[in-house]
Amino acid sequence: MIKERILFLIDENSNEAYENDLKLKQNIVGFENGFKYEITADFKFDSRVTFDLTNYSTRNFSKNYALLNSDNSLNYDLDKLGLFSIAHSFNNSLPSVSSFIDNYQLVSYRSFSKGINNNDIPVLKNNSFSLSHNYQGNITRFSTSTSLSYTKSEKIKTQESTITNNFVFSNVAFVNGGDSYRFDFKILNYFRKLKLATKLETQQTYINSPVKVNSTEFNTINTLLSKYVFSGTTYLEKPYNFDFTITQNRSYTTFNATKTTNVITKANAAVNYKFSETFIAELKSDFYWLDQNYSFLNTVFNYTPKKSRFSYRMVLNNLFNENEFKITSLNEFTLNTTSIPLIERYALLTVKYRF
Repeated sequence: MIKERILFLIDENSNEAYENDLKLKQNIVGFENGFKYEITADFKFDSRVTFDLTNYSTRNFSKNYALLNSDNSLNYDLDKLGLFSIAHSFNNSLPSVSSFIDNYQLVSYRSFSKGINNNDIPVLKNNSFSLSHNYQGNITRFSTSTSLSYTKSEKIKTQESTITNNFVFSNVAFVNGGDSYRFDFKILNYFRKLKLATKLETQQTYINSPVKVNSTEFNTINTLLSKYVFSGTTYLEKPYNFDFTITQNRSYTTFNATKTTNVITKANAAVNYKFSETFIAELKSDFYWLDQNYSFLNTVFNYTPKKSRFSYRMVLNNLFNENEFKITSLNEFTLNTTSIPLIERYALLTVKYRF
């Protein structure tokens, strides 16, 4: 049973229009069964089925549900070509407690959210299909992973929103529709001569779902989320080693003939230097390319004397003395910029004693 009481204060006075006293109760009897069948030594079938009988009740609503979920996959292992898989899952679930709040609840500095305004609580349903391939040439040198998936939602949870000059008010709604496509690719490689391991990966997700914003009808919002990552680590037989990561996140949204693009690029690099068995130093740097550029540089020194219970650590943080960091976030229909003040450049010395 989940119980929640939220009080809303304006100028230190309680405002009942924004107070919620929630109660959600679930009694579940569940059954689960797994099945594996080896068609041949290389061709296998896996299945998992769950069945839940749920009594789902709030303060003004009570109903019994029978929820069936299943995951099934066929796996074909071709030694020289890799492992191929095809999978299907059927998912049924019930809404979370936040779907039932009676009055508006503050969810961000300018956004309020409210639950459904009727007692028709549907089962949220979706079907997912996926194809995947994994290849491992040499365990220590090269591998790839590829997957493509499609999810079709029969019933989804969405929002009916009203945007004013100062606030955003949203109500929970349950509607039909919503599709998503996802593509993942990853390749790992070890360059023996360079003593360098690298990883290149990308994730592409396309989503279309219905939303209602300052209108009487639902419209479709289309979103493409793209992520690219390239990283590497050295394994040199030297006192020094390096690692780095470059990440770029892109989002493209189309809603009511308006297109919005948001790009965030981040890079970080570190070098470790082992002066001796007891003294190790690490230099870390981070770079962000947003609406403006940011650079951060930190250094850590570790000294652990042999046959001593003491160890020492010194941190030199924010050597470039950045004093502010702005983050721009994009959701379904709004663009927000948050300014975060940073701690000025400082040094920290710690001493640890092991008993």
